[in-house]
Amino acid sequence: MSSNIQIKNTIDPKLPAIRVLLAERGPLEIVKVRISMVDNTQIMLGIVSSYDQLLESITKEQPHLVILGNIDVTDYFTICQGCRAIYDKLLIILLSNQEITNDSFREVLKSYGVIDTISSNDLTKLNGIFDQLLMTSHQQTGKKQLQPIATGQMMLVSLNEIIAISNNYFGPLAQGNYWRKAHALVIEQFPFIQNWAVDHFSKVTCLESILELELTDKDMQCLRIWVQFFIEECERIIVDYGKILKSSDLSLPAQDLLSTTN
Repeated sequence: MSSNIQIKNTIDPKLPAIRVLLAERGPLEIVKVRISMVDNTQIMLGIVSSYDQLLESITKEQPHLVILGNIDVTDYFTICQGCRAIYDKLLIILLSNQEITNDSFREVLKSYGVIDTISSNDLTKLNGIFDQLLMTSHQQTGKKQLQPIATGQMMLVSLNEIIAISNNYFGPLAQGNYWRKAHALVIEQFPFIQNWAVDHFSKVTCLESILELELTDKDMQCLRIWVQFFIEECERIIVDYGKILKSSDLSLPAQDLLSTTN
């Protein structure tokens, strides 16, 4: 996860793990949540303190659950709408400083996409939620596990991650040429690539209609092949450039785009 996120390092690699993102800027509440998770060795806990960090982390880190506390934006509708624009099946829990949540308010929150509300003074309900997520994850072992559906926005961010790393090795004009050459090589066989473009300064864009679209496996394969052809262009200059990218600090979605490389 990115540098603004703190991660528990007690994960058993043999068992499924749940990625939880806590959006909270209050030190006391953060401590309470961390303490409540101390015995859950299968929970990877990330912490962000602002709305922008929250959206960035959802895009890059693909959490299974967001615990929404007190951040710089207080409009729950805006926050939930922004989160679900990235991943519409994201589970969101509201962390409240109230002991009891009014039923009518709870129903309003559900309409925003909040599945439950818990009090920061009593986090025992969290363990039951984690147990349910872990049980689902175990049942799906060997299948596609709790993996958010890739969106156009997620892949746009991921492609720009690859470009940012590549800027350390190639000038923006050269890299832009490599991307566009790769684009021309694959566009006839993979028409989905028509929705994407890279300018002369290596900035990648896609059609607005693609940003919130749930990409299919075929769409993702098109993007991977485009990346593969780009890497082959780079390897005319730097041998094994694909390995260099794979060893870089890329998010999980960006790593997925490299999955067809050697």
